[in-house]
Amino acid sequence: MNDAGMGAVEQLAAEIANEVDRLLGKAPNPEHRPDSVSEAAPTCSCGSGIPVKLLEISGRRVEVLALPRIFDLFRQSGKGPGPATSTELMETVRLYNSVPECEQDSWRNAIEREYAAFLGREVR
Repeated sequence: MNDAGMGAVEQLAAEIANEVDRLLGKAPNPEHRPDSVSEAAPTCSCGSGIPVKLLEISGRRVEVLALPRIFDLFRQSGKGPGPATSTELMETVRLYNSVPECEQDSWRNAIEREYAAFLGREVR
């Protein structure tokens, strides 16, 4: 899919999320704009409470489901950055997210970078 197609998909996803919010009687969530990026862990509009994290992957913003919780679990287990942790992180991330085969390396790099940053913020 080209950039225009991905933009259309992101716009439609944002509109669907806003409509779900409206139907559930919630105030519109600024996280549901395709041009928004936040450090906070927004949750899914469906009300499931699954936290998400927006990451830059392959030149586009991707909402990665459950990433804040996954990072918390790995930190609590004492897992520092490294190849074994990276492999396990990706296995866990794939349980909640559809990772295109052609983007495996990009996802791995983004998640490794974000996990290292997460651990760095936790130390402070």
